[in-house]
Amino acid sequence: MSSFGQYVDGKTIAIVGPAPVAYDQSAEIDAHDIVYRTTYGSSSADRPQPGRFPTGTGTRVDMSFYNAGYSRQAADGYLDDVYPDLKWAVHKIDPTHQTSLTNIRRANKPTMINGKVVHATQIPIMLYDLTFFHPEKVTVFGADFYLGPVETWYDANYTKSDWFMNPTADRPDPTSAMGPAFHNQELNRQIVRSIRDAVNWLAGDQRFLEALDVPRHVHEAAMAEQSARFNKTALTV
Repeated sequence: MSSFGQYVDGKTIAIVGPAPVAYDQSAEIDAHDIVYRTTYGSSSADRPQPGRFPTGTGTRVDMSFYNAGYSRQAADGYLDDVYPDLKWAVHKIDPTHQTSLTNIRRANKPTMINGKVVHATQIPIMLYDLTFFHPEKVTVFGADFYLGPVETWYDANYTKSDWFMNPTADRPDPTSAMGPAFHNQELNRQIVRSIRDAVNWLAGDQRFLEALDVPRHVHEAAMAEQSARFNKTALTV
């Protein structure tokens, strides 16, 4: 088994987040050496569904990152149907289950920034983890630190966005989004800005770069507005 470093070092990597992209970026994403997706195989069904991608983000997957909720479910075999599509599965917490996929690891993740405890979300953890290695270039697609309206947070063809877009009595309350509430998005943005300043390989699509560079007071005001509307905790982005 090759090491994770051997796999990513010197490679161009497209990190594909769950937010819908503004235009079809399939060719640009698929042209990278490695396509690294968030929560590949996630769906609102009882089981993951392999081969589902956010619209306009290509048809490839080489690696996927899974947050703590999915890592815990993996212990019950929840991800066994999607692991065969992956060369590496990276988890937020230690995956303690048995699976046919041998290339599974726990990500290095930030816990503090500027003296403050941070509960990092997927994209910041994925980027922070890659600072321990030597990729040639990493480009982020489909991420904006929740600066877009709620209907742009998830792609309905990919994740659980139908919980937010079409709430029904048997689905979670659409005001239960953990992303803008429990996970301080300004601290997460500071993590990514610090990474960008420390490495020479971080890039992104226009949506990501604009969100990264808006003035802090603008982002904090947007987060305060979102938190007032979505102040419960249930789902991580």
